[in-house]
Amino acid sequence: MRWSSTSGTAIRDYLAERKSPYSAIVAFSGEHEYGGQTVTEASLNGFPSSQIADRIREDPYRFLVCADKFQTGYDEPLLHTMYVDKPLSGVRAVQTLSRLNRAHPKKHDVFVLDFQNDADTIRKAFEPYYRTTILADETDPDKLHDLKADLDGAQVYSPEAGAALPGRCRP
Repeated sequence: MRWSSTSGTAIRDYLAERKSPYSAIVAFSGEHEYGGQTVTEASLNGFPSSQIADRIREDPYRFLVCADKFQTGYDEPLLHTMYVDKPLSGVRAVQTLSRLNRAHPKKHDVFVLDFQNDADTIRKAFEPYYRTTILADETDPDKLHDLKADLDGAQVYSPEAGAALPGRCRP
């Protein structure tokens, strides 16, 4: 799935379908076509783009879906998890991944699930800025299978939604 304005809308639709108490905010530049209409951040979010940084701190928002936005100058300590689905290298990798490194009393770690980049590419991107770059090794694939089994057992999603997911995740 490409993280774009349409992805943000799909996530919001999915949250509503699941009757989740949480909502997503989308952040992208310009105008895009979605469902035969021209959409903007403001039209999808229901408030001006200038309020995104403040609104993400409020209920019911728990997700910020970005497409090439907030890579520099955005200092939000509540950000914890990032899903990356595009190639990152050099300073862009550093800027993007560094959005998570802001301290918060209730934040003890961060998590990045990267679908595109290998650990060596990211390590090389950070090397000019640090004497030692320490990254957790790539995840053992069995951990993902174990997580899926746990989620299946907890009935976090329906079998139909799970079966439809691979088709939705193609570029």
